[in-house]
Amino acid sequence: VAGRQLQPTTPAARAVGGVGTTRTFFRGTTPGRTERIPELFEEAEGLTFAARKEESAKAYGSFIEQFEALPETRILSQEDPEFWRLIGRTQPANNNLASVQGATATENVNAAVKAARENGYDAVSFSDDSGLGTVLINEDAFVRSPAPTTPATGRAAAARQVTPQQQAIIDDVG
Repeated sequence: VAGRQLQPTTPAARAVGGVGTTRTFFRGTTPGRTERIPELFEEAEGLTFAARKEESAKAYGSFIEQFEALPETRILSQEDPEFWRLIGRTQPANNNLASVQGATATENVNAAVKAARENGYDAVSFSDDSGLGTVLINEDAFVRSPAPTTPATGRAAAARQVTPQQQAIIDDVG
């Protein structure tokens, strides 16, 4: 954001990390729409979901916001062996959260968000970019632009449409 620098406000935001991980994320919304995806992941309740690719974000709406990670921002990526160590699971050959023995995809997402938060990460980024995307745990560790047209509620909650992949998870859970 031109002329504006955000300073990290938490120890997690000030810690060095996330090298080699995507550093720019996108969120798509539809102005005027306020419905939300049902909270499937209790550990991510009220947090902002974004995507690694702008094209993935466009599935949620035409208004695209960009989140640029500050240099010190720590991002836990599903492709990183540390991700699997922190959630206490063995990485399946296909890297799919639903393929992990002994846990559901929902349990694995909750475990990853909780582990990232407890270990000082500012975000956790999942391989399924258009279905799960990246959970921004500490928005102060990112520069956001353009600003949303309507204020978010809670902790920067996002108005999003449900994708077919997410609807499948919703139907499966419940």
